[in-house]
Amino acid sequence: MAAVCFTSTPLPPTDIAAAGGAAAFRQAIADILIDVPPVPRRSPAEPVGTHVLDGESCAVGLGLAFGHADSTALEKLAHAASLAGATGLRTAPGHAILVVGLPRDTAARLTDIAQQLGFIVSAQDSRRQIIACAGAPICAAAKIATRAVAPILASDAVISGHAAPMVHVSGCAKGCACPRSMPLTVVGIGGRCGVVVNGSAQDQPLVTLLPEALPAVLSRVTTMVQRMRAADESAAEVLSRLDREQIARMMLGEATDA
Repeated sequence: MAAVCFTSTPLPPTDIAAAGGAAAFRQAIADILIDVPPVPRRSPAEPVGTHVLDGESCAVGLGLAFGHADSTALEKLAHAASLAGATGLRTAPGHAILVVGLPRDTAARLTDIAQQLGFIVSAQDSRRQIIACAGAPICAAAKIATRAVAPILASDAVISGHAAPMVHVSGCAKGCACPRSMPLTVVGIGGRCGVVVNGSAQDQPLVTLLPEALPAVLSRVTTMVQRMRAADESAAEVLSRLDREQIARMMLGEATDA
């Protein structure tokens, strides 16, 4: 990165850029460029939680569970925010909403109401580690009700305590919500759930089972990960060092020497 100090130049900078583009402009000012260190990158801001603003006001950041909220919950939230003295609502990265302009003494009450309405009020909420598409019956291509399956996975300790999303619940093999590889992907296949480890919704599942069988499978995964995890090792890292046959047998409850 370079800083520019203009002294004199035969042509206005706009004329140089128009004639030869940025390269020509940079060549024309090469003698007056000063190298400076790059601006340090700032960590992404966390939208969920209470944020103190100027004066006596604050903002409350609320996450949408699995990126979704119904109109009734949003209407009730807007009404509660108005009664609490908020000046408005703003969208934020990470499927979040910021309630802004709140008096500080009303923020806790609004947070309680938002939690009762199903919004995410804590940055550590395990639902934030799950990516889920709309699923059936909202999407005609979906083979499972993803927003019924996702809470089952969110309640399991195998995904708790991680900073990045770890689970993708996809209604079909298209994987619209998350085309990349994930440590654990649940994909709808003819009304059943295919379970993919360290892959995407388009990959071959290790096992395919009914949605009601997922809790038992996830419980086995949890037990195995907790038993094998090293001090600073994530669940994803544990799963990555096991072979497919080993994980499949563990999911099905068969004996394994893992």
